Amino acid sequence: MPVQGSLSVERMCRVAAVSRASFYRWLEPVAPVEEEMEVRSAIQAVVLEHRRRYGYRRVTVELRRRGLCVNHKRVARLMGEDNLLAVQPRAWVATTNSGHELEVYMNLAVRMKITGINQLWVAVDKDEGIVKHKNPVRCVSTASLARGVADQNSGRFTLHQLAAGV
Repeated sequence: MPVQGSLSVERMCRVAAVSRASFYRWLEPVAPVEEEMEVRSAIQAVVLEHRRRYGYRRVTVELRRRGLCVNHKRVARLMGEDNLLAVQPRAWVATTNSGHELEVYMNLAVRMKITGINQLWVAVDKDEGIVKHKNPVRCVSTASLARGVADQNSGRFTLHQLAAGV
């Protein structure tokens, strides 16, 4: 055992009433906690810098570029503990052709509170597919409605014309 002046470690521990294990534990560096906090703060900086778009793999690569030697599993664990998981934006896909020259009408069905049947009718185009609504009660074929309008030219539909489209 190394001697400190004329006292050995055993003798100093006895004089101070401290066990040798406590003395050696006290000698160990406290770097793991400090190093983990440094890694956590670096991970948070990278994630927030890239607006939470980076996952653990890209964060690991970025940390290595910055000079920190970290394992990808450690980065994944720390990101999970700190709730820093990547949020990918959903790609917006245009599903409607808005480039037409037809007049666009307001959706009046949004204001309605449907409580029973026959309160909202939804048009169905057999060639294009079904136009869905929150609470479709009945569906009417646009082809049969168009036939009824062409026959009547009045803009009003009789019950017979509506029933023919069902």
